[in-house]
Amino acid sequence: MKRTCFLFIALLMALSLLSACQPTPEVEPVAQKDSEALIEQVEVAEEGVADMAKAPESRHITRALTEVSQKTGIDITIDADVVLPETDAIPVARVQNGHQDMSVLENTWKILGDGSGMLEDFPRSYYEGQASMWMEYREAGNLDKYSSFEEMDAAISELLAEAATKPAEPVFLPESPMDVMQTGEKLHDTYDCSEGAVNFYGWSDQETVYNMWLNATSGGGNGFTRDIEMDYELNDYQNSVNPLNIYLPAIERGEFRVQLPERSIEDAQAYAEQLLADIGITDFACVVARIAPLIPDFFDEQQDVCPCAYELLFTRQVAGVNVTYNDVTDSGGRLYRDTPDYTPSWGYERIQLLVDDAGVLYMAYPPLYEVTEIVTERAEILSLEEAVASFEQMIGYQYAAYETGQRELCDDAYLCIDEIRLGLTRIAEKNAQEQGYLVPSWTFFGSYDLDGFWPDGEGHHGTEAILIVNALDGSIIDPDRGF
Repeated sequence: MKRTCFLFIALLMALSLLSACQPTPEVEPVAQKDSEALIEQVEVAEEGVADMAKAPESRHITRALTEVSQKTGIDITIDADVVLPETDAIPVARVQNGHQDMSVLENTWKILGDGSGMLEDFPRSYYEGQASMWMEYREAGNLDKYSSFEEMDAAISELLAEAATKPAEPVFLPESPMDVMQTGEKLHDTYDCSEGAVNFYGWSDQETVYNMWLNATSGGGNGFTRDIEMDYELNDYQNSVNPLNIYLPAIERGEFRVQLPERSIEDAQAYAEQLLADIGITDFACVVARIAPLIPDFFDEQQDVCPCAYELLFTRQVAGVNVTYNDVTDSGGRLYRDTPDYTPSWGYERIQLLVDDAGVLYMAYPPLYEVTEIVTERAEILSLEEAVASFEQMIGYQYAAYETGQRELCDDAYLCIDEIRLGLTRIAEKNAQEQGYLVPSWTFFGSYDLDGFWPDGEGHHGTEAILIVNALDGSIIDPDRGF
């Protein structure tokens, strides 16, 4: 089976989650909340986190939600590990988007970009590599974007002719990216810039053309791609369905073959942690370490072996408690039940790295927060059982709150919660843009199959939040809306 378009699949998956076969409930599961009132009611805890959580000693909970399953037509179960922060207290903090320190950006450029200047012209080897790639396509009988082999041959000839006119070594501009960020003045066409931001090409220590974007303002993110020839694999991995979401069971059965880096995932994590320290990014800890299948274009799932990197995800740690990572990248600015959400989009804070044997293949993070206030270092929270009660009450609405749509539930529709994690989740501040609070939350992760689209269901990669319960009051936090 040839690979299908993941972007289209992602849309179908989103539609499947927003369709249901049950009547609309009388109330919305998530309503606009008054975050100020919530924060004012926060009580200082007298007990430790473990005592308040009242989790079983085994740190595991099993529950069949029979009544909800009958109501929704979805077999909903909880068979989950319970993960608590290794601290005795859990805080509430106030945050806002901050400006990135210029020294951090300069370190990023010098370490990831090998301190190379901004490219004025790519070297001959780049164009020869392009021609070689199309020759391989030609030999395999793959036209890709071309309508005929004659057209492809002409393109190959044109690339080789252009390569002959290029210098053997890369040619750099006299100004550095840090100079450009200071002035915002664009002196050449080979980069984009504004005051405090620049997007440019450079030459990596792997002799590949890299792309780097640096932003010191609160309005944009930062990132690095070591080889622009891997844009297809990286863009697909970032913007579509995480392959582990659907392929992990097949990988474990050996039906979807992967080629791991020679270095271990533990070594990759240690490398990433040291890298952030060297760059100057502090107060972040690794919360996810997993393989990252980078599926090439025209990949045959039955025969080919998929190359992999390791994905390391870091979130902020406040008083020893991490922000819980989930797959939602930002809140606001989208349709919600066919109703426009005019709340400004605000990215969730996380740092993502893809690491292989050669080092960092990809790194990206949105504007990092500034912690402006610790509201309390010891918030009183709901117990695990109280969180599960909120989950059981609201999960039916999550999948049965809409009129019957075009997509039907599959015969064996199921939803299984396999991890419940206590941590911090960002909520928006009332009547404020890009300001909010980090509040204690119980996040329910799991896998599911609602429409039978994927043979093994979805959500196996471990970071898809099925429901997030505010541990302060038991309300539901919708990460898409930010409250």
